[in-house]
Amino acid sequence: MLRPPPKFVYVRWIGLLATLIPMSALLILYLFSPAPLEGLMYSIVVIAPLLLFSYYLDLLIRLIPMPERIRHPFPKVWISWIIAFPIARLGISEPILARLIGSTINIDGRALLAMLFLGAVYGVFFYTAYMVLLRIYVRRKLSKGALPEEFY
Repeated sequence: MLRPPPKFVYVRWIGLLATLIPMSALLILYLFSPAPLEGLMYSIVVIAPLLLFSYYLDLLIRLIPMPERIRHPFPKVWISWIIAFPIARLGISEPILARLIGSTINIDGRALLAMLFLGAVYGVFFYTAYMVLLRIYVRRKLSKGALPEEFY
């Protein structure tokens, strides 16, 4: 079980790394497809907004009004991705893809519900990957005898 630190510490480059994991899997998948160049372009256009949101997730968490009784960071991160994923996909990636290769999604209520669901799933993945990478980072720093500067 992954427990959060006593205070949620967000290290932006670790957040980027947590998003680069699915991006690299998507790139590998598209490189072995029949049209690798189009797949490369598609994956970059889809993942780039997610990279932006993952880098500034700490600011996004502060901007979204959440009940004060939510102390655990998981619901905060999860709710943030439920909101950020549809914005990234339908608001940023889809207009760019529509200009480059034609529309890939018919934007309607079902697409919005699907993106909310994918945001929820991505939020769980992101939090899990982030906490694992953060623990590795903290352990390596502590093994060298120094506490990471983000914890001061």
